[in-house]
Amino acid sequence: MTEEVLMTQEARNEQEMENTQPVEPELEKAQADNEPMEMTEPVVEEIEAAEASAQADLEQQLQQEREKAQGLLDELKRERASFINYRRRIEQEKESWSREATASLIYNLLSVLDDFERAKKAIPEEFKGSPWVEGLLLVERKLFSTLELAGLKPIEAVGKPFDPNIHEAVSTEPVEGVEHGTVVEEYRKGYMLGDRVLRPSMVKVAQ
Repeated sequence: MTEEVLMTQEARNEQEMENTQPVEPELEKAQADNEPMEMTEPVVEEIEAAEASAQADLEQQLQQEREKAQGLLDELKRERASFINYRRRIEQEKESWSREATASLIYNLLSVLDDFERAKKAIPEEFKGSPWVEGLLLVERKLFSTLELAGLKPIEAVGKPFDPNIHEAVSTEPVEGVEHGTVVEEYRKGYMLGDRVLRPSMVKVAQ
């Protein structure tokens, strides 16, 4: 029995020694597993090449987007310029149509002014100053003032040198004391509308 007790005591001592052994090797192994692996030079170069390639791709995409945006901006500028030109052309056409319509209307009213001129010349002396004659002259003055506001003005003729741009010679005759080429008589009054001749004056010119 004494031997059995001794064997049991030895087994216990061995168990206690096993339990009290240092765990440093296991800890060192665990720490080694957690430490980052040291990279070799080829691996570093491969990573740097991949980063450089990605950066180049990104810059290329950025450049493409910039070019696309610039193209859209240029197209927008062209469309805007085209619209401005279109609007300017439409405005010019409208102004031209308005001028032509005004000129056509005023030209048709010139015959009314001619009738007033003939009526004034035909008024007998005994009726001049009468109310109905004054009323007629007032209508003529109001009509001419209205047309004058639209840019109508009479062409000067008698006593002026003949100008084929504004005068229309229908006859000529020698006139003593009058320089050759001078307008000596006006058959029909001419008019300007702004800076254009609406109707030339019909005149007689001295030879």
